[in-house]
Amino acid sequence: VEALHGRINVDWTPGNGTTFTLTLPLALTSSHGLLVRVSDQVLAIPLSAIERITAVAPQEVVSLEGYDTVRSNGRPLTLVRLSDILDSPRANTQQDDAPVPVVILSAAERHIAFAVDELVGEQEMVMKGLGRQLKRVGGIAGATVMGSGEVVLILNAVDLIRLATRGERRSVFESS
Repeated sequence: VEALHGRINVDWTPGNGTTFTLTLPLALTSSHGLLVRVSDQVLAIPLSAIERITAVAPQEVVSLEGYDTVRSNGRPLTLVRLSDILDSPRANTQQDDAPVPVVILSAAERHIAFAVDELVGEQEMVMKGLGRQLKRVGGIAGATVMGSGEVVLILNAVDLIRLATRGERRSVFESS
């Protein structure tokens, strides 16, 4: 609680017991997140922003207006590699015809499919803001500390979708 800049109050009444009151800053929120590996980094995506998780084989990807596109629930979705959006190097673990894990994010009536290197698991997480200095870092909503002590960045779905619709794109299956 101290590390999160909160406090603990203890009230004791003889014969009635003890009451512990934990107070945490409003900047902290708790939610479930999907842990994904992008390059060599584990990141978290809030489950509330995830529409669907799937795997896409290279033959399922078509080019539409110059962009990689997949079909989900009968509608075309732009497919981008999350490492490209976050300006991280691409992992070289992809086999030529192996399916790629894909997380379809939904925010503000917009949907985009993001290819990741690996689905790591699901985790309950307490999100802590990044502070004023890092508040404007695109695509990042905050951070959480895992039980192992590892700090994991929590992604912001709205920012990721906005970033994915800008700039040049490489094919998801193009090698590094």
